Amino acid sequence: PDARVHDGEVVTVQFDNAEIFNDYEYNRAIGTYSSAFGSHSISTGSGSFTTGFFSKAYGDYANANGESTEASGLASATFGRRTKATGIGSFASGSYSEASGEYAASFGGSRAPGDKSFSICNGNALGEGSFAGGYSRASGRGASATGDGTEATGDYSFSAGIGTVSIPDYSFTVGKYNVEDVDNAYIFVVGNGTSYDSRSNAVAIDWEGNIFCYGDTTSLNAQIDANTKKLSGIADNANNYVHPSYTARASGLYKITVDATGHVSAIADVAASDVSTYFFNDWR
Repeated sequence: PDARVHDGEVVTVQFDNAEIFNDYEYNRAIGTYSSAFGSHSISTGSGSFTTGFFSKAYGDYANANGESTEASGLASATFGRRTKATGIGSFASGSYSEASGEYAASFGGSRAPGDKSFSICNGNALGEGSFAGGYSRASGRGASATGDGTEATGDYSFSAGIGTVSIPDYSFTVGKYNVEDVDNAYIFVVGNGTSYDSRSNAVAIDWEGNIFCYGDTTSLNAQIDANTKKLSGIADNANNYVHPSYTARASGLYKITVDATGHVSAIADVAASDVSTYFFNDWR
């Protein structure tokens, strides 16, 4: 091993261009071009970096910072306390967060096992490209779950609120404690249950666009009845207006007759006698 001096003390270098700082007895920089700062830090990956207390950078080009963090994935990074990034290009920050999926990110005690997934605030993003926020779970591909106790299992599904579940692919669920749609009947659901053991729906829309309301619809039915009566009072074909027929004519002088509805009912050419009569009467 090579030896170098930092701040007047001898630093032991384990391999080519690796450097140890601060705690020269317990820090380890084993990877090529690696660095270890703090106390009990270990850098084994090539180009890896550690700082803090008991941090470990096992992956090549990994970066581990804080207390007891671990960055073992290639080009992964960790910050905070007891966070872990094991996936390639993954990132974990906060406390007890873990990103095991490739290019996944987790924050604030959350888990991101899915590739390209993202989780925050105790969420669990298992599906590829999924998102989980709060105490939620998103296991479908591209699924999103946020709130408290929500779950999105269908691919590209969405669940929000408290205790809601989106099972069908592409479904959207909000509210609280909806009925689990195991029959893939609805694309949209608003839950209004009171607990995990007492689930119910307020509104649901099926894949054909039919709307189902499960509450008291008395006022809605009354409005529908009123509108129905209005429509019933309109005579048949009352709105089928037909404009009177007419004969096209070139420009000229015409005598016209207008009926009581304001339509031109008769047209006749103006004769010379009509003109002379008009002028004669006017002159008289």
